[in-house]
Amino acid sequence: MTRDSIKLHFLVFLWGLTGPIGKLISLPPAELVFYRTLIAFVALLVIVRWRKVPFAMRPIERLAIMGVGAVMGLHWLLFFLSIKISNVSVCMAGFATIAMWISILEPLMVKGRRFERYELIISLVTVFALWLIFRFQFDQWKGLVASLACALLGAVFAIINGRLVLKHHYIAISCLEMAGGCVVCLLGAFAFEGIHPDGVWLAIPSRASDGVWLLVLSMACTVYAFTEYIELLNRMSVFVISLTNNLEPVYGIIIGALLFREYETMTAGFYAGAALILASVFAYPFLIRASRGWRGRFKK
Repeated sequence: MTRDSIKLHFLVFLWGLTGPIGKLISLPPAELVFYRTLIAFVALLVIVRWRKVPFAMRPIERLAIMGVGAVMGLHWLLFFLSIKISNVSVCMAGFATIAMWISILEPLMVKGRRFERYELIISLVTVFALWLIFRFQFDQWKGLVASLACALLGAVFAIINGRLVLKHHYIAISCLEMAGGCVVCLLGAFAFEGIHPDGVWLAIPSRASDGVWLLVLSMACTVYAFTEYIELLNRMSVFVISLTNNLEPVYGIIIGALLFREYETMTAGFYAGAALILASVFAYPFLIRASRGWRGRFKK
């Protein structure tokens, strides 16, 4: 396993912590993501100044990258909304479809990117796995729909980032995207949650533990993990990174089960679907080799 692969798996483990951490924080989804992106933006701005990161770009380019960050903010908002209205396990299962969305959308959005047969196979396996989960967890359908929408936005966001990293420094991209995500979540908090019962416009952490978990979420799972992910896009494809990211639900489900005893409410159908998602990750290298072998025989 290469150094980049080891780093990617560690990042996926950190992302797997975001679901359980989100469950532990008492804030509503919009405020949670707002504080997460705000803390991350401030930290990244300090890093930009300290490391003298190249930040020269036209104003329109900065606005465009902030717009991509707004997509990221909606992606995270839906992620935590799914957790709040269902549970960590259902959210993580829907989130695992991000590789499926990328296999469909990337050939449409990126010139020269072709549809791959083995990616279609993996996508169909993932869809079937979700059918198993949805079929046996109908009472959790709202959380599943939110997590599927989250995965769709995450795919769009990842594909665009794969192009941006070719033009700009990865820390500069991350900083501007955090700013865009912060703005859209602040607007979301005002638009969808309105004035809280105690008369405040924006909920603040009410427990000391909320502040601690927000710092962990912002610094470890966002500043570090997000910037390293953007940097890896220089050397790894969007689909490969997102397919490996399918392990995030596995980590999240295990951690969520241990912390919140969610395994007591999940059915056999759910675990069958989750096992299929996990199998698709490990099957990917074999499918690539099989596809290349088939192409070689076809050319002969």
